[in-house]
Amino acid sequence: MGLQGKVAVITGAGAGIGKATAILFAREGCKLVINDYNPQAAEQTVAEIRALGGQAVMSCGDVASQEVALRTVETAVDAFGTIDILFNNAGIVLPGEGYIVDVTEEVWDQTIRVNLKGTYQFCKAVLPLMVKQGGGSIINASSIVALTGGYAWDAYTASKGGVLALTRSLAVEYGASHIRVNAICPGIIRTAMTEKDINNPEEHQALLASTPMRRLGSPDEVAQSVLFLASDASSFITGIALPIDGGWTAM
Repeated sequence: MGLQGKVAVITGAGAGIGKATAILFAREGCKLVINDYNPQAAEQTVAEIRALGGQAVMSCGDVASQEVALRTVETAVDAFGTIDILFNNAGIVLPGEGYIVDVTEEVWDQTIRVNLKGTYQFCKAVLPLMVKQGGGSIINASSIVALTGGYAWDAYTASKGGVLALTRSLAVEYGASHIRVNAICPGIIRTAMTEKDINNPEEHQALLASTPMRRLGSPDEVAQSVLFLASDASSFITGIALPIDGGWTAM
């Protein structure tokens, strides 16, 4: 996909979709800056990339922190000279998520803070560099619930709807600067975030029934779509919301 020699920052790259994308990018010749809230998880991803012969460094911390975002950009520039790709993948679903009348202010605020403010902080930190160098690709992790509405996931749905709206605004604002900004909208993917629902047989069957392909997705399948949007293969694509959902949104 033409990532040889390019530099990517991936948030939430210690596990799940973020880690799968980092490993795939490394196999494609990309240099990686790994962010995760969990330093041990980030170290593991970096170690696996280096074991493949790839290049990776880490910059850990809270994605909603301006200091962390700016430090991550500085780490990338010091290590590799630039940033060509940003994948805002970090996100949370907290215990206590549900119908809005049951969601506490603490759960609401923290969900918006990580999922939406974290995307804002990293876009804000990276965009000046991309403008200066004449281009780049940003991929933001939204969700199918931003397209269809959620069911008892009101804080998460609001946060991912905000990510999608921000994606479209940035695509319009920075298109003339040759910066493409797109969103992925995964369906039910086998990650730690969905483990509770998947391990409940009744819930698992309901999820399968809602998916025309009658199976759940894998982090590797999402990573392939992120790779496409990061690469020059999608050079005339910006501002889109790409469902990766086995047909969920077609129902």
